[in-house]
Amino acid sequence: MYIGAETGRSSERKTTGKRILVVEDGRDIEDLIAYHLQRERFQPESALPGEGGIELGKKSIPDLIVLNLMLPGMIRARVGQAGQ
Repeated sequence: MYIGAETGRSSERKTTGKRILVVEDGRDIEDLIAYHLQRERFQPESALPGEGGIELGKKSIPDLIVLNLMLPGMIRARVGQAGQ
């Protein structure tokens, strides 16, 4: 279900089927990214930085990962290693 921003009405819209994992430590930014991805018919999945993102990415490999490069160094390094 997609809520149209212009009208506020619900309408069925097909998704692209592409899953995008968003790893972001700022909840507001994460919500904004997810909102725009949904508008473009992607299926965003959000994860807490660090272990949450690593485990979700390993469990079900997404088509794309949006990773905040300003995450604290250790978290960023672990998420990067998990993708290899």
